[in-house]
Amino acid sequence: MHPERSRLQPLTVTWEIETVDGEEGETLARHQAEVMLEVLAWIAERRRTQSASADTDTE
Repeated sequence: MHPERSRLQPLTVTWEIETVDGEEGETLARHQAEVMLEVLAWIAERRRTQSASADTDTE
């Protein structure tokens, strides 16, 4: 663990939940699906980048 991390305070997260249905709910669901795909692509790219840098560090 990085030495500075042990001094950091725990992460606090606040969720706001709003329920919608009908056309607004469908639009929101499509938007959320698009955003989740973007997040998953970002995570996959970071893993590839980190894996590639780890591979070059050991050579």
